[in-house]
Amino acid sequence: MESTDLLGRTDPYILALLRGLDVDYRIRRLRFVVRKLNGFYHFEPESGLPPPDTEALDHMKGLFYDQIDHLGWRWKELFFGSSCRGMAAQLVSDLAAGRPTSRDQVVQLVASLTQMMGLADLDRLHDELFAETARELLDKERHASLLRAYIGFGFYDLITFPVLQRNDFSEVTEILVDRISPRDADSLYTEGFDLKGKSLNAFGAFFNRGWREHDYLWGRLNAADRLVSVVLSAAGGGALPQMQINQARARIFLAILEEERGKLTEISEELERVDVLIRTIYPDFAHVAEEA
Repeated sequence: MESTDLLGRTDPYILALLRGLDVDYRIRRLRFVVRKLNGFYHFEPESGLPPPDTEALDHMKGLFYDQIDHLGWRWKELFFGSSCRGMAAQLVSDLAAGRPTSRDQVVQLVASLTQMMGLADLDRLHDELFAETARELLDKERHASLLRAYIGFGFYDLITFPVLQRNDFSEVTEILVDRISPRDADSLYTEGFDLKGKSLNAFGAFFNRGWREHDYLWGRLNAADRLVSVVLSAAGGGALPQMQINQARARIFLAILEEERGKLTEISEELERVDVLIRTIYPDFAHVAEEA
């Protein structure tokens, strides 16, 4: 087939081929929408949206996965009739044996595959799922967001697919990164504080046990501080009142001090200083023992 567009962007034959046979694109689109739908389960009161109807979300997700299964069947040999499988086997045999193949063979096979797959019918069904079913099950804002993901996926896929197909990735998922670093752990921050190991070209703690103990202690405190922040971030704003957050931090910090007092023998003054610091920052919650 001659093409008037070397890149195939507007070639009617290429477009017809993709519309009739491109199962993978449709699966990628539905998986993309499912990831969008998953975000609706997380409710933030300050968003102004009504609480999500989890039963409706579950139902919608089930419908999407049903369609993904229907599409996946179209890559299984058993899905196609004996006539279609016979034409494909004959074409492959001719090519392997070096026998000439005709244009009509290819056209006939593609037409048969397109008819058997029925992707145009599935496309109409998918459009109805988003235009009608999703509108009935979801509130207006979430439905509009889901519809944008479905309609706009082609632009997303245009950017990501060239990367995915060369790295054998099935999908791209957003990954949030939380760093555990003294620079981010500021609950116990004091002016002029610094780790001892930064001296001597970052080898200082290797030459002084007290410095090692100091940095080890603050490593535990900073890590605990960041982990509390990470959990709160994952839970969403307003998950706990500030009073309970302060209480949790104070108890964790003081529990670390109590555990390390008999082990860090070179920094008793630092242990006491940190103890006072914690009780100063959290005066109402600076205790370790649980209330009876």
